[in-house]
Amino acid sequence: MSSDDVEARSPKRKNSIKSEDEDMGDNSSLAALPLVAQNEQWSRDPRYYFDDGNVVILAEDTIFRVHKGVLSLHSGVFKDLLNLPQPPGGETLDSCPLVRIQDTAFHIKWLLETMYDGAATILLHPKPEAPGSIAALYHLSLIGDKYAVEHLVEYVYKILLVLFPTSDLSHWEPFTKRMEHANLVRCDSKRVELALIVKMIRLWHPGATRLLPLVFYSYCQVPLNQINLKIEGDVAPLQPGDIQRCLTAIPGLFARKFQTYNVFSATGVDHDSCINPEECGDALFQLSYSVMERKDIGNLPCPLEDLEKWCHKQEAWAKLCENCTDDIELGISRFRLGTWFQLGLIFDLPEWEVGDTLPEP
Repeated sequence: MSSDDVEARSPKRKNSIKSEDEDMGDNSSLAALPLVAQNEQWSRDPRYYFDDGNVVILAEDTIFRVHKGVLSLHSGVFKDLLNLPQPPGGETLDSCPLVRIQDTAFHIKWLLETMYDGAATILLHPKPEAPGSIAALYHLSLIGDKYAVEHLVEYVYKILLVLFPTSDLSHWEPFTKRMEHANLVRCDSKRVELALIVKMIRLWHPGATRLLPLVFYSYCQVPLNQINLKIEGDVAPLQPGDIQRCLTAIPGLFARKFQTYNVFSATGVDHDSCINPEECGDALFQLSYSVMERKDIGNLPCPLEDLEKWCHKQEAWAKLCENCTDDIELGISRFRLGTWFQLGLIFDLPEWEVGDTLPEP
């Protein structure tokens, strides 16, 4: 079965299907022979070779006997391909049309698994050969886009929304924490994970560009000595323009972080409302000293961090009067919201949907 007509209808998905001529070369006389006799090294996939299947897919040396209706229901590319009339003398196997695919057997099995069992099975029930990871999401998005499997692309997008919630600052947590919520396992490099996410967003989902400010903010939390152009494994980092975008934003993020720390200074509270000025003054000094002793003080530009949670764990916090704790919590909230609403401006990305105007308290 040739894919010329399908490629004409789907110009963005070229080279997904090999034609008979490409595989057979000049040995066209073999076309009349049984296909199994031509290549006895083909092996049936143990899960996706159904006796009642009516089309056979060959990927590398693995054959899948599946159902045209299932493929057409989930994939726009397969729907177009399988609606083409079978040419005279077209390749068949077990009385079924044979479709040759250039993708790996591993990825085709992933694709079939999402069609027959649902996309969540790969991520929620990870296997050693297909871990529930950012890399798995990336490959799922590639194959979903290539074969126009809309439900698969949408599923990956929903996972990204779990990782980078843009609706409300109260939903935000560091990227590594969000990975746990999405039931995703970590790889050894957060830099590689975030670079793959940027590639996914820019590849296939225009609406997902609104996530980029949070993705780049997370990338800025990578230690500075790791933000470079070095290729790690077979994964390239961010594009040079995006790395420059992050490096340009980092000084401003540091400045906002230290502005937030000013809430612990003597000018950070309303002395007129303080109930115990002397005791609260000592407690503020202890908090200021503790925050400056933090190991991340000069390493990570993280003004979105929820310092309220950190404060509640400090012994000095319990010594402050209620009015002073209210002033500090309000100050932290205002600084965090200020950064949140201006992330689009910080990274020069107008897609940031929350806007850039801080609401009135």
